[in-house]
Amino acid sequence: MEHGQLTSDVRRWAAAITLAGLVAAAVALPAPAFAKDPKPGKKLCEVSDEALGELSGLVATDNGYAAIGDGSDGNVTTVDVIALDDNCASTGQNISGQVEPSDPEDLAVDGKGNYWVADTGDNDGARPSIALHKVTPDAQVSTYRFTYPDNAVDCEALLMQRDGTPIFATKELGVSNLYAPEGELDPNGAEAPLKKVGSVKIKATKTKGGPEEINGIPLGDAPSRFVTGGAVSPDGKKAVLRTYTDAYEWKVEGSDVAKSIKDGKPAITPLPEEPQGEAITYTTDGKKFVTGSEIGSGTAPALWSYTPAKAASGSDKKKDDEAAPEKSFLDTIIDTLGPNGILWAVAAVGVIGLIMVIIGGRVIWRARRNKANAHSLRESLDKDQQDGYERPRYRDQDDGFGGGKLFEPVSGHRQDGYQDDYYDEPRSGSVYGGHDDPRSGNVYGGHDDPRSGNVYGGGRPGRDRRDDEPNSGTVYGGRY
Repeated sequence: MEHGQLTSDVRRWAAAITLAGLVAAAVALPAPAFAKDPKPGKKLCEVSDEALGELSGLVATDNGYAAIGDGSDGNVTTVDVIALDDNCASTGQNISGQVEPSDPEDLAVDGKGNYWVADTGDNDGARPSIALHKVTPDAQVSTYRFTYPDNAVDCEALLMQRDGTPIFATKELGVSNLYAPEGELDPNGAEAPLKKVGSVKIKATKTKGGPEEINGIPLGDAPSRFVTGGAVSPDGKKAVLRTYTDAYEWKVEGSDVAKSIKDGKPAITPLPEEPQGEAITYTTDGKKFVTGSEIGSGTAPALWSYTPAKAASGSDKKKDDEAAPEKSFLDTIIDTLGPNGILWAVAAVGVIGLIMVIIGGRVIWRARRNKANAHSLRESLDKDQQDGYERPRYRDQDDGFGGGKLFEPVSGHRQDGYQDDYYDEPRSGSVYGGHDDPRSGNVYGGHDDPRSGNVYGGGRPGRDRRDDEPNSGTVYGGRY
């Protein structure tokens, strides 16, 4: 991966880091740590060759080192294996194979002096196949192509078994899946299927190193959870995978590297303060690690030497190496969900949020529509109201969204703000026991009135009452 480049690969795991980081921050758990403070390795030398500004693959040789640069800029037309002496100076004895690689990431060497270049980088997860280039000492190139059984994935580590079988270790957040060819290598370049032969979970550590942020996105301890390189010892008895910050070493049982990694317990050697460490190899005697880092902020690519931590038995899962970090709550989340599960969780949160926005908008729209309908209904009733009819009025002008009751009839007294045409003085006296009024007296017990007398037994209308005559209504039994 190019230094500082915000790739889609980084965007994918940055989202997972963000979600997991929020959960971890909520419970305020400390990050896992080693029993002892990590000690920096011995700096051997700085690499001055511009072709190795993005140092990605490294092997130790009898005369020094052989290295390759990351060719992911798309301008590489050859596979260049660059020879360095013990002081990291270029010897000029480079081997250039005529092939156009896509993204070389790691380097291995076999017992015959052949170099194997892992052309496996895939930051976008879009390559239909990956390639392994065999470069002989006389610059002859054979290319082998492979396809994953599931999805394309970024891969930056190559482990060559003693029998010549390549093991590819992927670069994924918190896990590295191991793949091997299903059959013999085909030198004709035909694509061969890969099969998954194991996986290893990578826990977070407190070892400092690797990129701290990319385009303003803080990475936290994520650099400690990505596998960026690998190597097998010259005698084939040990294998190591590195992250940006630490090296994980296993003892190899028999010659099966993948099974030893899958079933074994690694010893962890911190590799602190490397700006962007992506290369690792064994010394020719197999006793030490030599690591390489790409160019950093104000620093040149360099090589470091480390003494490996004591390796555990390949199949002993009961022993806990003191260098192994404790499992944190964040580890549990990522181990349980996996990177894809975390990304699905992020997507689910977004979808739920969108659904809530849609539902909320729908509720508000319906509430406003109901309110508008209520106003329209009131206006319609006002227009249709006949003289002498008083329509019910409503205590609560609310539309129902805030808890008020729509269409709640109350008393017939006039409220302020309503037109007097509809809410005139009370027209009382038109029922039993009604108020005296010149226009009343039309039912039982009604007040006397010249205009009354319209029911059974009523007096004759229009006759004036004598002063000595008791007040009477114009109903049954009334006087006239």
